[in-house]
Amino acid sequence: MSDATPNLPPGAQLLGREWVGFDEAGQALIRFQAQLAFTNRHGTVQGGFLAAMLDSATGICALAAAPG
Repeated sequence: MSDATPNLPPGAQLLGREWVGFDEAGQALIRFQAQLAFTNRHGTVQGGFLAAMLDSATGICALAAAPG
């Protein structure tokens, strides 16, 4: 199961968000594809992009856990 690209918000598309599904415990699984443009001079992903990924993941997990 993955996000349908045309239905993804622009920010989720930019972050390369992919909805994977649920694990055995019912936890939502989401991954991101960081782009080279997200890196800082040390070659690691800049913290602001990581925070945006965390924000996106937290929101989608909250929606997945919300009752009907």
